[in-house]
Amino acid sequence: MSVSLGRGWLHDFDEKMAQAAKAGFQGIEMFVEDIEYLARKIANKAASEEPTASELLTAAKHARATCDKNNLVVITLQPFSFYEGLLDRKQHRYLLDTKLKLWFQMAKIFGTTMIQVPANFLPASQITSDRDVIVADLQELADLGAAENPPVEFAYENLCWSTYNSTWQDVWEIVRRVDRPNFGLCLDTFNIAGRAWADPTSPTGKNPNADQDFRRSMAELVSKVDLKKVFYIQVVDAERMDAPLIKGHPFHVDEQPPRMSWSRNARCFMYESLDLRWGQVRLEKPTIPEFLQLIRHPDCYGSAVTMPHKVAILEHLDEMTEQCRDVGACNTVWFKEVDGRRILCGTNTDVIGIRDSFTRNVANPDQVYHGRPALVIGGGGAARSAIYALQKWLRVTNIYLVNRDDEEVQVMLKDFSDKPYRERLVHVDSVEKALELETPGAIVACIPDNEPKSEGEILARSITEEFLQRERKGAILEMCYNPTPFTRLQGLSKKNGWKVLLGTEALIWQGIAQDEIWADQSIDNAVIEKVQAAIAAKVQDK
Repeated sequence: MSVSLGRGWLHDFDEKMAQAAKAGFQGIEMFVEDIEYLARKIANKAASEEPTASELLTAAKHARATCDKNNLVVITLQPFSFYEGLLDRKQHRYLLDTKLKLWFQMAKIFGTTMIQVPANFLPASQITSDRDVIVADLQELADLGAAENPPVEFAYENLCWSTYNSTWQDVWEIVRRVDRPNFGLCLDTFNIAGRAWADPTSPTGKNPNADQDFRRSMAELVSKVDLKKVFYIQVVDAERMDAPLIKGHPFHVDEQPPRMSWSRNARCFMYESLDLRWGQVRLEKPTIPEFLQLIRHPDCYGSAVTMPHKVAILEHLDEMTEQCRDVGACNTVWFKEVDGRRILCGTNTDVIGIRDSFTRNVANPDQVYHGRPALVIGGGGAARSAIYALQKWLRVTNIYLVNRDDEEVQVMLKDFSDKPYRERLVHVDSVEKALELETPGAIVACIPDNEPKSEGEILARSITEEFLQRERKGAILEMCYNPTPFTRLQGLSKKNGWKVLLGTEALIWQGIAQDEIWADQSIDNAVIEKVQAAIAAKVQDK
């Protein structure tokens, strides 16, 4: 599989294919992530920008030419994810009418007649467990493939963390019921053993009776599955956990199946590109005293600080930067040695994330936001960081403040009362006042992705819409990215013709700034590109 040779942002596609051929491989599975990354690279697009259908087809042609040059056959295109059993039937139709047609085009370019489909692992709230619906959806998929010239086959694979169909027995039963000649199995050694034998949450790494149950499972597979319906086999492995993958483990993610976390994390070291054998550990809601005790361990080089501790940590710092002091919040701490002792230093890299989101993604700042007002939506710590970044680096004039809670704005204005830019901060508390003001060129939104309900929320959205609907446009950074960067405000801004910068952009650049502080070295562009592509892939998952 092309991704097994290295993720798209970690290794150049052409070099991966050359190495595959050198190692004696005759064919590969084409991972669509590689095509998406190639498309962005060829079109010179940012990692947060979606490639168009035309750009994907151009990238597919490049990839095919590279494979031909290395005498590699494309076995299959994969993964056609999150399809069967959707409760959102509009999304179901989009996948068939738009996405699948594009995949058929790419398959023709690659000269393959097979597409792999992983069993759906969306949350249970988004998909049904009803086998009749799942079978009907997959029959529809198979019938569309059969109508292609040449016909397209589909290989259905269980993932050991799939929501409802996580075993080979599950997908075999579905394949039998779909009952189409062009619909069969993809058998994956990791996903079979990862459910039947392994349990990463167990101290032993195994299920109870794992050996006996696995032998029985393999005997059943041999006796029941029709070989003609096994379209291909993936031979995959994973690192065995030293400690159970449970809450507190570095790989643990709330609301994510442990087997999925295992599959996605039991690979590279985070800082290996910097030649550092480092890792990161999540601290689940420690108190400030607990946090201080943990980070003062001699092996600790620093820490990210999240809400609600960004302000509380300030009094414990031995030294802080200008931006940390002026914003009044700290999101990054690190140690440095002074007179033979380690002192705790703090800074705020959120301001770097906001600055670089604009400077690295807006091609013509003189026309877009230089010399124009800016708008900050919100009243918390992120809003304060936005004010600092806008006045410090982005050459804006006045900064409008819009928030659901007027008192929060008044507190901010008071806290900035001794700053030279205080007179340029303008509280916009009505649509009528907005009508009197020049359109902002830069907007930073620092609010959750909630449907406006309260009087204050509705007013804040109305003021924002007044600015967005005007003829002259600008760029908006939508800071919200969890659980998805594709928020209501992002969609509204895009619909009105604004250049939208996703919150993941700010996440990337503030994170790069943190790593440069901790590692005490500059991060080169090659590593940054890997980070951008990794975040882009996560965004795709959402």
